[in-house]
Amino acid sequence: MDTNRTKVNETLINVIARLERLPSTRYMWTVFLVASFGYFFDFFEVSLMGSVAPSVSRTFNVSTAAGALLITVTLLGMLVGAAFGGYLADRYGRKRMFMFTLLGWGILALITAFSVNYAMIFILRAITGIFLGIEIPTLDSYLNEILPSSMRGKYFQVVFAIFEWYVPVIFLLALLIVPLSPQAWRYMFIIGGAFALPLYIARLFIPESPRWLVVSNKLDKADETLKFMENHIERNLGRKLPEPNILNISVSEIATEKVPVSEVFRGKNLKLSVVWLPLYFLSFFGWYFFITALPSILVEAGYTIIKALYYTLPVSIAAAVFAAPPVFTIDTRIGRRGTLIYSAVLLIVSATFYILIHTPLALIIFGAINSGMVTIWADVVHQWGPETYPNRIRASATGFNYASARAGAALAPYAGVMIVHYYGLPGIFITGIVVAILSIALSFAIPETRKKILEVMHK
Repeated sequence: MDTNRTKVNETLINVIARLERLPSTRYMWTVFLVASFGYFFDFFEVSLMGSVAPSVSRTFNVSTAAGALLITVTLLGMLVGAAFGGYLADRYGRKRMFMFTLLGWGILALITAFSVNYAMIFILRAITGIFLGIEIPTLDSYLNEILPSSMRGKYFQVVFAIFEWYVPVIFLLALLIVPLSPQAWRYMFIIGGAFALPLYIARLFIPESPRWLVVSNKLDKADETLKFMENHIERNLGRKLPEPNILNISVSEIATEKVPVSEVFRGKNLKLSVVWLPLYFLSFFGWYFFITALPSILVEAGYTIIKALYYTLPVSIAAAVFAAPPVFTIDTRIGRRGTLIYSAVLLIVSATFYILIHTPLALIIFGAINSGMVTIWADVVHQWGPETYPNRIRASATGFNYASARAGAALAPYAGVMIVHYYGLPGIFITGIVVAILSIALSFAIPETRKKILEVMHK
C-alpha cells in the first residue's frame, strides 16, 4: 500500500509539472470551451423557466405562484443531483458523468415541450433538475483540474463572461416567441433540446482529467491522456514543449477504489464545508432571486407578462456586461475574495439607492446593477469553491456545496413572489442587502487560491 501510495504521489507531481508548463493555445481553449458549454444548459434552463413560467401557469390554469414553483422544483432536482452527483464524478470520472448528464438533459427537454398538464411538466422539471445537478459540480471540478494555476482564474471568468450572455438572449427569445401564441413557450424547450446532440459529439473528443486518473490509480491512462494533450498543443505551437520544471512540492493523495466521501466533513475539509455550504446557498439565492425569478416577481407586483419580460431584458444584459470585470481582477492582488467583496458592496449601495427612490426607471437602473453584482459573486463561487478541496474529493465536496446552492436557488423564486406580495419591490432590495452582508462576512474564512497549484493547498 505504501509503495503504491508513493508511486501515485510521484506520478501526480509529474502530472502537475506537465500541466503547469502548458501554454494557452487553440487546443486548450477548445477543450475548455467545449467542456464548459455545460454552463450554457444551466443558464438556459433557469433563464428559460423564469421567462416562460407565467405563460405555463396560464396554459395549465394555475396561479403565478404555482408557475414559479416550476422553477423551484427544477432547482430542488438540481439539489438532489448535486448531492450524489459529485460522488459519482469522483467514483466514475468527470468526463463519463458530464456525457451522461448531457444526453439525459437533451432528451428530457424535448419531452417537456409536449407536456399535457401541470403535473407532467412538474415531474419532468424535477427529473431534468437532477441531471443538471450532476453536471455542474462535475464540470467545475474538471475545469479546475485541467488548467495550469496561472490560467485557471482568467479562463474561468472569460467563459462565464461569454455564457452570461445567454441569459439576455433567452429572455429576448422569449419576447419574440412567447407572444406568438398561448402555447409558444413549448418551442423554447425544443430549441434547448436541439443543442444537446452536437455538443455530445464534440465532447467525445475532449480528454479526461489527468489528475482524476492519477488519484483513481489509472497511472498509465493519465500519462497517455497528457501525451494526447501535449501532442495537440505542440501541433498548435509548431514546436516541442519545454521539459517540465522540477516542482519542489509534496502531495498526499491516496488512490482508492472507493471515494472517501466522509473526508468532506473531516479536519480541514470540515472547516471549509462549514463556510462554503452557507456561502453557496446565499450566492445562488441572490442570483436566482434577482434574475431568474424576476419575471414572476414583477407579474406578482402587477406588471403584465410582456412588460415583465421587457424589464427583465435590460437587467439580464447588465448581468452579462458585469460578468466581464472579474477577468481582469480574479488573478490580480484583488483575487477571489476581493472580487466577491467589491461586487457585494456595490450591490448594497445600489439596493439602498433603489429603496430611497423606487421609481420604474430606478427599478431598471438599480435592478440591472444588482443583477450584475450577484452574477459576479456567483461566478467567483463557481471557481473558488472547488479550488479549496483535494483532488480525490473535489467533485464530492462541490456536489454537497451545490446541493446547498440549489436549496438557495430553489427558495429564491417562491420567496421573491411572497416578499413582493407582502412588502413590495423595496422588500426585494432589502433582502439583497442582507444576503450581500452575510456573504462578505463568510468570505473572510476562506483561503485565497489565486495562482496557487491545487495540490499545494491541500498537502
